[in-house]
Amino acid sequence: MAAIACNRRSCAAEGEGPRPLIDDDSVRSQDTLIFNARAGYRFDNGVRLQLDVLNLFNAKTNQIEWTTS
Repeated sequence: MAAIACNRRSCAAEGEGPRPLIDDDSVRSQDTLIFNARAGYRFDNGVRLQLDVLNLFNAKTNQIEWTTS
């Protein structure tokens, strides 16, 4: 699993390489890479306003994959 993280007006990337879908490793999933972003502001009274953008570039990936044999 790959991960990239930034700080101070945050950004993040999460990825996974191909992984086996069955025990003998003859069928593998595709790799994935998803970018997320976060921006926020903290007020003097301690209140924080934050915006998260998930899947920033609208990547077409599967959250779960399986195969039938």
